[in-house]
Amino acid sequence: MRGEGWPAAKFRVEEFRVPLMKAVIQPPAEPLVAATEATVDLAVQYLAGGGAANLPVKFRSQIQPKTVEGLDGFEDFTFSNGPVVEGIKRRDQASYDEHGETEETEGGDSTAQDAERQPTKRQAPVHSVDLALDHVGGVRTTIPNLPKAVQPREILAELEFRDPNGETQTVAARIPLWPAYVLVGLKPDSWAVSKENLKFHVAVVNLNGKPVASTSVTVDLFEHKFYSHRKRLIGGFYAYEHAEETKRLAAVCEGKTDSRGLLMCETKSPVSGNVILQARTQDRYGNETIANREVWVAGKAEWWFDVTDHDRMDLLPERKRYEPGETATFQVRMPFRSATVLVSVEREGVMETFVRPLSGKQPIVEVPIKGHYAPNVFVSVLAVRGRVSDVQPTALVDLGRPAYKLGIAEIYVGWKAHELNVKVNTDKQVYRVRNKAQVRITAMTLEGKAPPAGSEVAVAAVDEGLLELWPNKSWDLLEGMMVKRGYEVQTATAQMHVVGKRHFGLKAQPQGGGGGRQATRELFDTLLLWKGRVPLNERGEAS
Repeated sequence: MRGEGWPAAKFRVEEFRVPLMKAVIQPPAEPLVAATEATVDLAVQYLAGGGAANLPVKFRSQIQPKTVEGLDGFEDFTFSNGPVVEGIKRRDQASYDEHGETEETEGGDSTAQDAERQPTKRQAPVHSVDLALDHVGGVRTTIPNLPKAVQPREILAELEFRDPNGETQTVAARIPLWPAYVLVGLKPDSWAVSKENLKFHVAVVNLNGKPVASTSVTVDLFEHKFYSHRKRLIGGFYAYEHAEETKRLAAVCEGKTDSRGLLMCETKSPVSGNVILQARTQDRYGNETIANREVWVAGKAEWWFDVTDHDRMDLLPERKRYEPGETATFQVRMPFRSATVLVSVEREGVMETFVRPLSGKQPIVEVPIKGHYAPNVFVSVLAVRGRVSDVQPTALVDLGRPAYKLGIAEIYVGWKAHELNVKVNTDKQVYRVRNKAQVRITAMTLEGKAPPAGSEVAVAAVDEGLLELWPNKSWDLLEGMMVKRGYEVQTATAQMHVVGKRHFGLKAQPQGGGGGRQATRELFDTLLLWKGRVPLNERGEAS
């Protein structure tokens, strides 16, 4: 695409061959709860009819993590993500350095991109087995040695075979593994709550996402602290050493869910700062499921956050979506007691800016949302802290020198007015050849109202096998309308040269020439001396 504009859609022109065979991976009918092995039925059939008898196939499987989200009516809950691990853990610096240069020089923090907080986890091994189908084109196999699931996981299963043309074909399926027959979820009122009014919701649902009533739930409170100190390294570099401590404080809520599967809790927090809520419950067979959620409890003391060795900090919006006229709230996770911040609203340039002082007791920035911010906008906060007076510099280290951090966050604006909830239902789940399907379509606005008169919908019925070749994203009309704009802003500062004590003079090496033992000329300027007034003595001489 040339010239000015934004790409709104794209399409592909492909040449493909119609499949001649169909493969199916059939998981167990019952959900796999606390299972040690899984039995899977495999089948390959010709589309013209009949099974692929005695066909050699290869079956592979791998355990992968699974995230439970998007449940109807529980959109903002975190479900069954596992227990909290207590104890003290030192942060491994290698987890930062493996993603890029993260140390900061005397002239300022490094310009490396944000390093991942967690090191790259090793992937689970792939279990592979060669099989042969029976005379009807099917075979049953077992996936052994399934690990104990403390949180939901899934088996990525793949079946490989050759079609009559000799081409290798594959089909894949995902089989969920559950720790219990129910899932527990947590949702605080906000990412920052009051110490005197800690409110949150607990939800219990079954594996189909339906609420479960009269289920006993216990919620514990954990304190999560970060310990960081700055040090000077060899070569004029500065770095942070980190440790984090997690310890259980007390049980803050206990009760049973109501008919909606919810338990509402309101209590006081014994501490302020970063805390973790952990909810646990059991199914009727005694299988336990646990969820945890971090929340910030505001107090009178300064807010201290985890810091890194580069020049970035976290900037967290209270929500990801806002409408014109609302006020967006951002939490600035700066490692300073106080700072002066430059807040910029950016997208393809700088749209709005303002400067304000920010205290570590309430590092919150509010930005009014305007209509022309749609469909998305970026908010950046540059926090600059002056010299710390009570930390004196020495000949080797200057820990109280000025410092700065930059955080950027993206929010979506103005989507609600254009969004519709569309549901498609059929009168039956299975149809025979030449049957007619009755389809009912319901479209409502987010307020639950009918769309304006004269509204239309587009209906498409396609072969599911076609979607196996390439996913169809053309029906994501809202994302096509509200095409996200790029950032296209470069932020630079000379403070990395002003803040530190960097010099670019002579290095600590002997001068060249004479083997380093005799003086040689180093300055090659054409003007060696200029003195405008030189007085003469009584004899008319000067020296």
